[in-house]
Amino acid sequence: MKKILILIVIMIFIFPINTFAKIEPTGWTGHGLYMIQGDGLILRSVNISISINSDQTATIEGEYEVENNTRETIHGFFGVPEHEVELMNFKSWITPYAYNNKKISGNSINKQIKGLKSDYKNWRTWASPFKSGDKRTVIFTYKVENKLLSDSQYLISYQMDHINYWQGKPSVNVEVYFDSEEVKIYNFGNQFSIKPDLGEDFTLKWDLNNVEENSSIDFDYYPVDFEILNYLNSISTDRTKEIISAYKYKDYQKVLELSKEYIKTPENDKLQKGIYFILADSYLKEGSPEESLIIYKLIEGDTIFYQGIQEKVDQLITYNKTRCYSILKDYKTQYRLLKEIRNDESYSFIYRDWAENQINKIPKEVIQEVDEEDRVPEGLEKFRLELIDGKYNMEILVISGVIIVVSTIFSIIIRKRKDKKFLFRK
Repeated sequence: MKKILILIVIMIFIFPINTFAKIEPTGWTGHGLYMIQGDGLILRSVNISISINSDQTATIEGEYEVENNTRETIHGFFGVPEHEVELMNFKSWITPYAYNNKKISGNSINKQIKGLKSDYKNWRTWASPFKSGDKRTVIFTYKVENKLLSDSQYLISYQMDHINYWQGKPSVNVEVYFDSEEVKIYNFGNQFSIKPDLGEDFTLKWDLNNVEENSSIDFDYYPVDFEILNYLNSISTDRTKEIISAYKYKDYQKVLELSKEYIKTPENDKLQKGIYFILADSYLKEGSPEESLIIYKLIEGDTIFYQGIQEKVDQLITYNKTRCYSILKDYKTQYRLLKEIRNDESYSFIYRDWAENQINKIPKEVIQEVDEEDRVPEGLEKFRLELIDGKYNMEILVISGVIIVVSTIFSIIIRKRKDKKFLFRK
């Protein structure tokens, strides 16, 4: 038993599980606003907006409503940590004016914030007086490069613990937006440190009443379409460059024409699978779901892309299949596929919720029919059906044989007893 436990521990260290529990929330997407000086200022509300850009960067804007409800003027000194990531294009305001900010070493700022445990490297700081009764909004914006965790997996991580260093109990609202041309349902991972509400165009929303110590908003994100094009370009040849370029610029008719010629004499297995993939997607985009499904059947189970993105590509293909079945009005197959998605936790909650919403659009009579067809019988009904199907034929033969043998022996014994009684009677 000891050897087994030791082996398990060794395996855990050799093959670590990629979860947020193993990732220190250091704010890879940035940190919020701290009050460095200004005792008496009350934080009333916080609105943080994070925009995920198509170039794998994020733009952050924070608005903090601050009030001086004392009778004295308070000199407010504010700062945002710059730690591990560069805060590009940093700008700052305290309404109604823009204020220049300074980049200052963490050695001189960290010790000024009571109870601060983090040792931040640098700070962006600015200041302004707040007269008695003033209610002003402290604003900042900046841009960061998104944190790449592994092949194609990015971590969006915004530290929220800074709220606890303020006076007051503010309402806290965080929203994450995505490029509407780039974001797709299969872009999201299934790890969220705090589950958000989902708005239009996949906007993620958090309303936080209480911010726990060391809490942060973390989730993983995969720019699948971007990575697909990167991979195809990395293995492309003179013959495939034009196909990939047409696919990038959404000229799907041209993709169909060139791809059909290419697959007659493909150069290698990798390129052939890649071209089949974009051919299937292009058929769907051009309104030919039957052809798309035929190709997806052909490449089903194949590894087309590198390991880091393949699982997400499979989810893209699954998404396209559901669309194909919907267009073809093959609601039975669509329903069965959507049920698989809904019950598979490897998909993000966003994908699974979408699957549930699509199921609700399928005619109820179709759902009832499929559920009846797929229903797994139980108890006596299960036994009866298995009996009819001949599952227990061998057992029945054995039991029948035993019964015949036992009956024969029993009848012989009875007959002998009768014969004995008859003899004694004489």
